[in-house]
Amino acid sequence: MRRRDLLFIGAALSMQACTSNTPTTLRPTLGPVPSAPSSAAPVASPPGPDAVPNSFSQSRAWPSVGIPSTITALHDHHLCGSIRRQDRSVEQMDFPVIVDLSTHTTRLLLLDDAGRFSTVEADLDEVEAEASRERPELGPQLLCGPAILDDAAAYLVVVAPKRSQERSTPELGVAHLVKVRLSDGQVEAAAVLQENFRLTFLEEELNLSFSTDHSSILIAATSLGSADFIGKNLSATDLSTQFDILDVMPSDISSSWPAGAAIHVHGDQSGSHLVMLKDGTSLETSGDLGAYVFDDFHLHLDATGSSVLRNLATGEEQQVTGLSGRDIANFRTPGPWTRRSTFVSIGGGESRRRLTVWTPGTSEPSLQWEEEHLPPAGAVVFQDVLLSGSPHVDDGALTLRRIDTAEVIATVPRSVFGNGMGITAWGIATGGVFLPADGWLTT
Repeated sequence: MRRRDLLFIGAALSMQACTSNTPTTLRPTLGPVPSAPSSAAPVASPPGPDAVPNSFSQSRAWPSVGIPSTITALHDHHLCGSIRRQDRSVEQMDFPVIVDLSTHTTRLLLLDDAGRFSTVEADLDEVEAEASRERPELGPQLLCGPAILDDAAAYLVVVAPKRSQERSTPELGVAHLVKVRLSDGQVEAAAVLQENFRLTFLEEELNLSFSTDHSSILIAATSLGSADFIGKNLSATDLSTQFDILDVMPSDISSSWPAGAAIHVHGDQSGSHLVMLKDGTSLETSGDLGAYVFDDFHLHLDATGSSVLRNLATGEEQQVTGLSGRDIANFRTPGPWTRRSTFVSIGGGESRRRLTVWTPGTSEPSLQWEEEHLPPAGAVVFQDVLLSGSPHVDDGALTLRRIDTAEVIATVPRSVFGNGMGITAWGIATGGVFLPADGWLTT
C-alpha cells in the first residue's frame, strides 16, 4: 500500500465529521492539508465590500491545480462549485465544494451510505493526483446543481444518481438542498427536494434564490409529465418546508417550469398559473416562458409583446422598452450566482446577437449592443460598472465600462477564461477559476 493510501485511510479514524447529525460521527479525510497551497495566488482584502476591482492577478487563487472545475456561486471571499472527482470515468464525476478564498480552504461535500452529509477539508494537489482511481471511501457520486450564499452559509443543490441494472447511465436521482456553515464547514441542515429528479434538468432548469428578506430559500424546477414537481419555500434557518406547490396545485397539472421566485404550472383543464413561492398566491397567465419574478416584482411580456414590470405589492405596472422575452429568460439564469441589482442578458435570434443591461425601476436598458457591435461572450455588472469580454478575443481582455455613459474606464489583459462571470470586491470568477483582485477603482 502506498503512503498516500495510508494517509487517506489512517486520518479518517482521527477526525470528527462536520455533519448535521451527531458530533461524534467520523468522516474520511484527504490527508494533511496545507495552510496555503504554494501554487495559489494570494488573495488581498479589498478596501471595502463595494470596491470595484480594476486589476487582477495573472495567477489564479482557485483552484490552485489544473483540475477541471466549475463555479456556481460567489459572495465576498466564498464560492461554491465543483472539482473533477474522477477523470477516466465515462460519466462526469465531480465533488461539490465550498471554498474560503481568504484562507485557501476547499471543503468537499460528501454523502455517506446512511444518507448523511458531511464536509472534509481537501488538499487539491492530492485530489488531482488521485483523480485516476475510484474512491468509494468518499461516498457515492454527487452531481452539482445551483448554489447561493449569504454571509454565514452556503446552500447547495446536489443530486445522488439512482443506479439501475437496466441503464448504464442513470436518468433520475434524489435531489437535496444542503446548508453548510461557512466558518467551519458544519452541515447545519439538509432537505430532500425530490426523490425522482430528472438529471437533464439539473444545470439550467432548476432555479435557486433567496426571498426578499433572505429568511427563505425558494426552489423551482422544470417538470414535464412527471408526478414529482419542485416548487418550494424552505426556511433558511433549518430548511423546513414553508410552502410546497404539491399542496395547492390542481390534479391536472402536467408541466412546470421555473420563473425565479415563482413557478409556472400548466394543466390541461386548469390552464396556466404563475405561483409565488413566498406565499402560494397565483396569477393566471398565458404560460409565458420568459416571465421572471424577483423580490416583489414580476417582469413579463403582455398580450402585445411589450415588456412590463409589475409591482406585486401595489399592482402598479411600468412599461419597459427594449427588452425581449429572451432577455427576460436570460436574466433569471445568471452564471455563476452573485448578489446583483442590475441584470445582464447575452443572446440573440436567427440573424443577430445582442447584450442588454437593465436595472429594475428604469424604463429602458442602460446599455444595449446589437448587430454592428458584436457582444462579448461573458458579462457581469458590479455596482455601476459592466465587466465584459471573450476568452478568444483580444487574448481574453476584460473591459470595464460605466453603465450610465458606456465610457471605457479600464482594460485588463488576460482575465477572461470562459462565458460565465461572477464578480465581488475580492476578485472575478470566470471559466471555472477565480482570479484575485489586486487593484480597485478609486472613484
